Amino acid sequence: MRLKSIFWIIPFFATIFFGIEFGFAANDSHSASVSVANVSKSSKQELNQAEAQFDVGVKYLKAKRYEKAAESFKSVIRLLKGSKVSSKAFNNLGTAYYHLQNNEKALEAYQGAIHLDPECATANFNLGRLLSNLKKYEESIEAYQKFLRISPGHIKTADAYLEMGKTADLMKDGRSSIIFTREAKQTFLESGDHKNVVKAKDKLLEFYEKYEYKSEDFAFSPQSPTEKIFSPIISFFQFLISFVVFI
Repeated sequence: MRLKSIFWIIPFFATIFFGIEFGFAANDSHSASVSVANVSKSSKQELNQAEAQFDVGVKYLKAKRYEKAAESFKSVIRLLKGSKVSSKAFNNLGTAYYHLQNNEKALEAYQGAIHLDPECATANFNLGRLLSNLKKYEESIEAYQKFLRISPGHIKTADAYLEMGKTADLMKDGRSSIIFTREAKQTFLESGDHKNVVKAKDKLLEFYEKYEYKSEDFAFSPQSPTEKIFSPIISFFQFLISFVVFI
């Protein structure tokens, strides 16, 4: 049975703003028949019901009716009985709980999506965002890095780098915050997203100043007041030594 074509024509912008997954296919590049083959435990009637509930859930998410959306996606999960394709329903359930500020249930849902499908890119991205909010910064960066590994060229690649930069800053890791934010700026530039290029550039300048960044080759080190006083003197003697050696 074919899936409704509407799952394949909903614009990408909703994915960007809501972290929503559309359709049941295990791999978005595959045909709808892939999803049917994977739902071995579900009857034809249950699959029809799951499709309908999934569609309703997406509409509720877009309308910001998150409690209703959560109920719809929980119905999908029950109907699909833990099959791999229900990972998208788990991901959307996590997004609904995220907006309801129920971090515990959101975490369980995202982890459920990844357990069923470790290659679910959007779930890994959303997990990274949630973990950062929970102040689990190292785990957050690991989730973003996994997202980048499993989905090169994804539409949210630059956003992942930008979020990693912010998270590294929260960890007081100046070098990493700059590296990630530079990558975000370059990726936004390559995609023609000039509005976010400016956003990333402003954040980068903030990190340069905050961590006393010295040059483009990452040769920087925050200096203590004493080091700042003696640094010019040390540089002068280094110059004299190099001059003598040259002669």
